[in-house]
Amino acid sequence: MRVARRCCRLLLRGVGFLIAGCLLALILLVLRMASGPLPLDALAPLLDSALSAADGSYVVHVGHTELSLADRGASLEILAYDARVDHRDGSLLASVPELTFGINTLSLLHGVVAPTRIVIIGPRLRLLRDDGGLRVAIGDDAQSSNNIAAALIDDLIGPLDRRRFLASLREVSLREANLVVDDRYLGTVWHTRRAAATLRRVAGGFAGDASLAIEIDDSTAEMQAGFRYAEGTHAADLRIDVADWDMAKLTRVAPPLKPLAALNAPMSGSVQLTIDAAAQRISGGRADLTLGSGTIDRPELPGGTVAINSAQFRASYDPAAARVTLEKLALDLDGPTLQVKATIDGVDSGALLAGAFPAAAELGIDAKAEVDDMPANSLDRYWPPGVAHNAREWVTANIRDGVVDEADLTTKLRLHAADLALAGIDAFGGSLRMHGLTVVYRDPLPPATAVDGTATFDQTQMTLHPTSGALKGLRVGGGTIVITDLDKVDQYIDIALDVDGPIRDALEVLDSKPFQYAQQVGLDPSRVEGTAAAHLNFKFMLDHRTTFDDVVFGARAALSGVALRKVVLGRDLSEGNLQLRLDRDALRLDGTARLAGVPSTLSWLENFKPRNGVRSRYTAKGRVDEPAMHDLLPDLSPDFTIGGAFDVDATMTNFAAATPASANRKSGAAAAGARSEVALQLDLKDAALAV
Repeated sequence: MRVARRCCRLLLRGVGFLIAGCLLALILLVLRMASGPLPLDALAPLLDSALSAADGSYVVHVGHTELSLADRGASLEILAYDARVDHRDGSLLASVPELTFGINTLSLLHGVVAPTRIVIIGPRLRLLRDDGGLRVAIGDDAQSSNNIAAALIDDLIGPLDRRRFLASLREVSLREANLVVDDRYLGTVWHTRRAAATLRRVAGGFAGDASLAIEIDDSTAEMQAGFRYAEGTHAADLRIDVADWDMAKLTRVAPPLKPLAALNAPMSGSVQLTIDAAAQRISGGRADLTLGSGTIDRPELPGGTVAINSAQFRASYDPAAARVTLEKLALDLDGPTLQVKATIDGVDSGALLAGAFPAAAELGIDAKAEVDDMPANSLDRYWPPGVAHNAREWVTANIRDGVVDEADLTTKLRLHAADLALAGIDAFGGSLRMHGLTVVYRDPLPPATAVDGTATFDQTQMTLHPTSGALKGLRVGGGTIVITDLDKVDQYIDIALDVDGPIRDALEVLDSKPFQYAQQVGLDPSRVEGTAAAHLNFKFMLDHRTTFDDVVFGARAALSGVALRKVVLGRDLSEGNLQLRLDRDALRLDGTARLAGVPSTLSWLENFKPRNGVRSRYTAKGRVDEPAMHDLLPDLSPDFTIGGAFDVDATMTNFAAATPASANRKSGAAAAGARSEVALQLDLKDAALAV
C-alpha cells in the first residue's frame, strides 16, 4: 500500500514537473515570439499536406514557415513564405510570396491545426467570365488553378469542422494582389497590381469587401466595394464606391460603359446592386453619383460639347419592370441649371449582366426637364441641331440678349440601347418664361427690344407670347410669334405684334428698308404727330433662301390725334382719327379729321402695284362756310361771299403708265401716259353766292 502511495506521489510530482516544464516552455516560447516570429520549418510539411488536393491534381510546397503572435498576443499565426503550387506532373501552376494562417487555438488543444483566417499576400489572380460563368483562379492557368480558389471558397462557406485543416475558416483575405480580369463576353482584358479583398463568414451567409486601383495611362481609378450573400435566399447585395473616375478612359476596359464616355468629368459616388445568384439576374439596384467640373461630349450637341461645373445623378432600377427611374439629374451648366426626372424602359437585367444589348434593342424614355436662368445668347450651345433644325436656326439667329428664366420640357423618345443614339421622338412639348429679349423678326427691320413673355411648344409648333417690350419708340403690348410645321421639312413663322405709341415711330418702322412705305407715298415721318395703336404681321418660310418678296406683310392701326403739316394748299390736317390698313399691295386710310380747320371725312388709297392703272386715289368730304373758303383760297376776291355753307365731295385719282423700255430708270425718266383726274361735287342748296 505504501509502495502504491509512493508511486502515486512520484507520478503526480512527475506530472507536475511536466506541466511546469510545459508552462515554462510555453512562457519562453511566447517571450521568444514577442520579440519576433519564430522560424519553424517543421510546420512546412504539415502545410504542404493540408493544402494539397486530396486527388493529387495539384500539390503545394511551402518554402519556409514561422510561428508568430497575433491580436496583441491573444492568438497564434503561421507565416508561410515562397509557396508554390505544382501540377500533378510537377510543372508550376502558381506561386504565392506569402501566406498567413490565423490558428484556431481550441482545435489546437485537440491536436488539430485548423486556421480560422488566411491572408494571401502578393498572389497573381485571374477573374474569368465566359460561357461557363464567373470563375476566380490563382495563377495564370485559369482552368487548372481554379480548383484552389474553389476549395478555399467551399471551405469558407461550408459548415464549420475543427477536425479538417480549412473547414474552420472564417475569413480569407487578399493583399497586394496582381489581378487580371479576362471578360470574354466583352472581349476585354485588363489588370491591376494593387487589388485587395476580404471574404468572411457572417450569420446566414458571408460578406466581404474589396478595393481596386485600375491604372490607365497616367491616371488611376480607385474603387471600393462591399458585398453580402444570404445563403437562404441566394441574394447578393453589392455596393461599389468610386472616386474621381475618368469615364472616357475606363470605357477602354469596360465597353458597356462606352455611352458614359460622353461624361468627360470626374465621377464619384456609389452604385448598389442586388443579384439573385441562383437565377443569375439582377433583382434591384440604385446609383447615387456626382460629377465634377468638365464637359459632356456628344455629336448631337452644338459644337459636340457642353461645359458643366457639376452634376448630381440619383436613380433606381426595377428589373421586373425592366425600368430605371431617374429620380434626379441636376446639372450646373456654368450658369444655367438643368434638372431632369425620367423613367427609362427596356433596361433588361440579362443585357446588363452580359454587358451588351441586342442591336435592335431600344430604350423608351419618358422625361420631364426644367432649365433655369438660360441666357438667350447661349441657346445655340444647348439646342441640338438635329431637333427642329430650321426653327433652331431662326430662334438662335434672331432671339438674343435677355434670359430664359424657366423652361419646362416633357418628352417621350426612343434611344438605340447599344449606343444611346436617338431612334425617334414620340412626344415633345413644354413652356418658357423669359425677359429682356431682343427679337429680330426680319432683318434689317428694327428689332423688338426688352421683350418679356412666355412661350409654349410641341412637336408641330412653337408659340411665343410677348407681354411687353419696345419697337423703336413704340410699346409692345402683346402678340404672338408662331413657328409651325416643326415636324415637316419646311417650317413657317407668323409674327403678330401689338404696338402703341407715337405715329412718327410707327411710320419710321414702316419706312425701314426694304419696305420704305413712307417714302413711296411721299410722307415724311418727322412731319406727322399723333398716336397709333397698331397690329403688325409678318409671315414667311424659315429658309435662308427666303427674300423680302416672299414675306407676307400686313399692318392695321388706329390713329388718333393725327396732325400733318401742309397737306392741301399749304394747309394742315389736324384732330385726325383714322384707320390704317397696309399690306404688300396697298395702303388704305379712312377716317375723320380737320382739313384746314374744316371737319372732313377722308379716304386715301395707295396702290404700290397699280390696279387697273390706278396708282392712288384721295377722297375728301366736308361742309365749307365762308371763313373756311377764304382760308383755303386766300387769293379769292373779298367780294366773293357765301351765305350759309355748302357740301364738297372731292376725289383725285392718279393713274400710272408703264415706263417706256427706252427710258433709263436710274435717270428718273417720267412714265409716259401718267395722268391725274379730279372730280368735284358741290351741293349748294344751302348756300347763297354773291360776287
